[in-house]
Amino acid sequence: MSGIAGIVRRDGRAIPQKWLSILEKSLAIRSHKPVHTYQESIKCEHGDVQVVLMQHADPEVTRNEFGATSVRVIDGSIDDAFACASWDGERLELSYCRKGNGSCPLYTLDLGKQNDGTLFASSPMPLLQIARHMKLTPEMATSTIQQFLLQGCVSNHANLIAPVQEVKCEERIGLVGADALPPSEEVFPTAKVSEDLCNLIECFGQPLSHSAMLAKIWQYANLNVDVLPTAPTQAQVRKSLRYERLHSLMAQLPIKRRGIEIAKLWNTAFVSSLSDCMRVSDIELFTCSTLTLPTFERTHESIKEQCVSFFRDVVQDKLIECCHCAGLLSGKSIEFRVHDGTELQKLSTCRSWLANPESSLGSLAGDFFTSQEAFSGLPIDAKAVSEIYDNHLKGEDYAKQLFCLLTLGLWHRQIRQP
Repeated sequence: MSGIAGIVRRDGRAIPQKWLSILEKSLAIRSHKPVHTYQESIKCEHGDVQVVLMQHADPEVTRNEFGATSVRVIDGSIDDAFACASWDGERLELSYCRKGNGSCPLYTLDLGKQNDGTLFASSPMPLLQIARHMKLTPEMATSTIQQFLLQGCVSNHANLIAPVQEVKCEERIGLVGADALPPSEEVFPTAKVSEDLCNLIECFGQPLSHSAMLAKIWQYANLNVDVLPTAPTQAQVRKSLRYERLHSLMAQLPIKRRGIEIAKLWNTAFVSSLSDCMRVSDIELFTCSTLTLPTFERTHESIKEQCVSFFRDVVQDKLIECCHCAGLLSGKSIEFRVHDGTELQKLSTCRSWLANPESSLGSLAGDFFTSQEAFSGLPIDAKAVSEIYDNHLKGEDYAKQLFCLLTLGLWHRQIRQP
């Protein structure tokens, strides 16, 4: 598995070479195999329709008795998890299909209200870069950034990658259950941490919140099995239930600040306590704004069922997709197994790396946090971030917050690259 990409343009204009180069680069990051391209120009009444499809093998091409060409590109295997795009040359239609557990993502970008065309790719990064060139990218909403800082990922209720959209899985397949955890092995870096981090962000196409993802690239050099949690831990579920029961009381009583934070957080984000990445007070400090997350759709399911659903459909899918990208960078195929209550391995050295200006990660963080362009275009107070970075260098532990903010800023900087 590596990736697919393509463009269908219907407005009669040629596809810019810059777009093709961006898509080819995004596929090259995901595999060392050469990129194979199918390209066709179809005569139509209102101008030619331009079709380009790419993958790391010859695209599957068929022709009917009238000479119309149909093409399919696929990431994965139709017998397992996969994402595919199919061009129907007779109807002049492009369709998508996904099956799996998050390991074969697919994203799309609509080129305009007049249906001038569509782009697709296995990573949102190239589509976001093209959207920015076309001035289609909206201003980043504060509530979207707040949700990422809170949970380490963004649900459909706050789209961090707008106007890019994710193709949803038509059929979900489960992961293999594991009765016992695999033996833990010491993993040592084989490259600069800063380079690994930047490559992983670009390959994944979204910012990271888990420093453990850095270790995955090195881990996959020796292993081909990863362990992920299959459901929220009992502690997370108990916390969510407690928040719900105490919300009405907390919202009315002048208890200490933390209690009010919990009540406000539960009321605005619903099942948001499941994977909290930062404290509410931190988020409000960095965004200079009161926490106002979009309200999740409320259902008649039990709180536990809603927690499990949110974890599986949002949190776990992002973890799997990110681990899969790390496997791609290391050139390994990944077999995912699950274990209840298991958490991703913590990268304990992240704290010391960020505090050491001579380490590759520390140097990258220092250059970024002190630059004038840090968080340009994002609703983040660079001065507040710089202050906690200075405190981290003095011995306080802000590694979790700094890693989340660093990857957010690096991701956004890559999108803005010319």
